[in-house]
Amino acid sequence: MKSRVFALGNILLLSLLLVADLSTEVKAEEKGDPEQWIGQAEAALLQVENYRAIFHKQERVEGRLMEEETVLFKFKRPFKVYMKWMKEPYRGRELLYVEGWNNNRMMVRDSGIMGMMTVSLNPKGSLAMKGNRHPVTDSGLDHLVRLLGDHMRRGVKEK
Repeated sequence: MKSRVFALGNILLLSLLLVADLSTEVKAEEKGDPEQWIGQAEAALLQVENYRAIFHKQERVEGRLMEEETVLFKFKRPFKVYMKWMKEPYRGRELLYVEGWNNNRMMVRDSGIMGMMTVSLNPKGSLAMKGNRHPVTDSGLDHLVRLLGDHMRRGVKEK
């Protein structure tokens, strides 16, 4: 457990350092190597088999600021995601997505009277994407580190 927390801490620290380094105006020879930082974050992340977090999500979708959501997020390799909404407006909603299982569809159980049934949804379909800008398939630290790396490399190219 301690090694998992340490590895996750390293990934988050490296990600923050990368963002800080790219956004700070200093001489080129004083800057660290962002490519090396991304490599270190990717290597640290490969050592993490599973993790969980509580995150707060608030997105602007089609110009409208959505309500803040508090979600328990669990991840396990290979790509398995479980989410449970902890507070209103969706308290009690649960989502399970396992890559390669259930025809790559997610299982969702809503709260309230709708919680009496579980539905199988396309993670990128209109019902699943309602009120969201990103599908569940784009969740997790792997995606975050990959996204940071892609943006960093594109920024370096454009210099």
